[in-house]
Amino acid sequence: LYAISPDGAEKWHWENRLAVPSEPVVSSDGAVYFGQLDPGSYVTALNYDGSQRWQYNISDRVNNVSIDARGNIYFTSENRDITKLKPNGQSKWRALNNFTFGFTPIADVDDDVYVGANISGLPGLYKLSGADGSVIWQTRVDNNFVYSMFDPVYDKSQDRFYATAKGFGQILTINRADGKISKNIVDGQGMPTTKIAVLADSL
Repeated sequence: LYAISPDGAEKWHWENRLAVPSEPVVSSDGAVYFGQLDPGSYVTALNYDGSQRWQYNISDRVNNVSIDARGNIYFTSENRDITKLKPNGQSKWRALNNFTFGFTPIADVDDDVYVGANISGLPGLYKLSGADGSVIWQTRVDNNFVYSMFDPVYDKSQDRFYATAKGFGQILTINRADGKISKNIVDGQGMPTTKIAVLADSL
């Protein structure tokens, strides 16, 4: 894992020959967080200078992690857990779920947590309580196996979620109160990506 300065020079690098780091995220204080793939064991936090802040042993592969506005960390792991860590690396809660590995949980302004899922081959979404990880609602994108959903993104200004779905090139708008999904077909022949920029009047 490398940190690169704006001029392209290396600032520091972190090395672990026993595991492949997942995609890192950076907090407002410059800390870097990432999981481990193949074989995977830890979620790691590094300080802005590359020194280790802490490691959390999850004993399995971890996909991408996310951070909320309060510095809490979220991730899914291959042992079927959704985990929330406190900023100091201590566990807040772990929720067992068979369908969410490979998706990245994200939190809203109320600290509730949203995560995509592959529910027995069908795409769906969960809303979990930020306090204890209990399920608030669960929804499916469609009862059709041609669909698969990518990670949602949260638009704070409009207080709604957006996601993309493979299958008829759709962007999904998700009501966070009840999980109701609206579909907008953008390209019947293509596949929209998971990265969505929310602007004043357009996506």
